[in-house]
Amino acid sequence: MTISFLVLVIFYFLQDKRINSFPDNSAELFFSFSNPIFISILLILAILLLSYFIIKKQFAPLIQEHELEKINLENKYTKSMAMLAEAAPDPVLRVDSGGTVVFSNNAGEKLGGNLIGNSFFSIFPEFNSMDFNSFIKNASEKSEEASLNGCAYNLTLKGIPELNAVQIYFSDITAIKSYEEEITASKEKLSELSGHLQTIIETERSRISKELHDGLGQTLSFLKLQLESLKNESGSHEEKKKILDELNNSINNAVMELKNISYDLKPRLLEIHGLIPALGLMVDQVSGKEGIKGTFEYFDEIKIKPSLEITIFRICQELINNIIKHSKAKNFSIQISQDEESVKLIVDDDGIGFEKQKTSHEETKLRGMGLISITERVQAFKGNIDIDSSPGNGTVVVIEFPVNDLSA
Repeated sequence: MTISFLVLVIFYFLQDKRINSFPDNSAELFFSFSNPIFISILLILAILLLSYFIIKKQFAPLIQEHELEKINLENKYTKSMAMLAEAAPDPVLRVDSGGTVVFSNNAGEKLGGNLIGNSFFSIFPEFNSMDFNSFIKNASEKSEEASLNGCAYNLTLKGIPELNAVQIYFSDITAIKSYEEEITASKEKLSELSGHLQTIIETERSRISKELHDGLGQTLSFLKLQLESLKNESGSHEEKKKILDELNNSINNAVMELKNISYDLKPRLLEIHGLIPALGLMVDQVSGKEGIKGTFEYFDEIKIKPSLEITIFRICQELINNIIKHSKAKNFSIQISQDEESVKLIVDDDGIGFEKQKTSHEETKLRGMGLISITERVQAFKGNIDIDSSPGNGTVVVIEFPVNDLSA
C-alpha cells in the first residue's frame, strides 16, 4: 500500500503542469541516480521491503507460536478444571448458556441423581432471573445460598468463556446453618432466662419485704407497745411479770422469723452441716406448712463440693416450688445417692402431671421458666436431666452429675 502511494505521488508530480514546463529530458533527470530525491525514494522502498520480509520471516512464526501456546494453555486449563471438578468432594455442575446441566461430578449425585440434561433453573428456581449468556461472556463470579432436599448449600458460580459454560461449586453449609440456629435459640433462651431470673429477684424482694413488714415489723411494733405499757404501768408485780413474759415471747417470735428469712436467703444449716440435713429440714418445713406430705431418703455419705451442694439445694427448692404451685400433689419425695460414677437426685410427686402441648400458655411459661432455670444449673456442672410426666400420672425428675471433679 505504501509503495502504491509513492508511485502515485511520483506520477502526479510528473503530470503536474509545472513539470510540463520542464525540459524534455526532465524525466530522465528525475530518475537519475544523481537525483537525491530519487535515491531517497529508492531507500524508503528498500527499507519497507526489508521490513516486510523480516516481519514475515521472523515475527510471524513467533506470533503463530504464541497463538498455539495460548490455545494449549487454554486446553490445559480446561482439562485441569475438569479434573478438579471430577475429584472435588463436593458437588460441581457445569451449565451451558441456556441453563442446561452438561457436566456433573460424582459428588453431584448428592443433589438428586444424574442431573446431566436437566435444567438448572428447574432445580434451583431462585436463579431464573440470571442471564448465563452474559455471565459467561463477562467471566463473572457470584456466590449465593440455596436449599435442596433439606440441605443448605453455598453456591459459587463462575463464568468460563473458554468452556462457554458456568461452573457451579457447591459447599454444604447445613451444619453451619444448624449451629447458627442453635446459637440464635440459645440467645433467645438466655434472654428468657435472664427475664425469668429478674422476675425471681423481684418476687424474692417482694416476699422478703412482705415478711419483714407483716411478721417482724408487726412483732416489733407490738414490742414497742408493750414497752410503753410497762413504762406507764403502775400495777402490781404480777401484772408487770405478765407483760415481761409477753415481751419475751414476742422477742423469741421475732428471732424465729428473722432466722426463717435468713434461712431462705442462704441456709445456715447447709453451710454448717451440709446438704443432707438441709434437705431433710426443707422437706419437713414444706410438709408442716403446705399440707403436703414429703419424704426424704439418702443412701450412704454424699461427698461433693460446696458449690454443687448449694446447686442441688436450689434445684430441690425450685422443684418443690413447682410441686406446690402446679401439681396438686398429696405426696412428694426426694432421693439422693452417690456411686463411683455420679451423684443422682430423684424428685417425684403424685400430682396431676403435665403435657406441655395441652397446658395453658401462662402455666407452660411459668413451669417452663422454672425448668429452664433448673436445666441451666444442671448443665453448669455437666449433668443430665430427664423429666417424665403425663396427665394424671405425676412427675418424676431424675438428675445426674458426673463424679469427676465433683468430690469434696
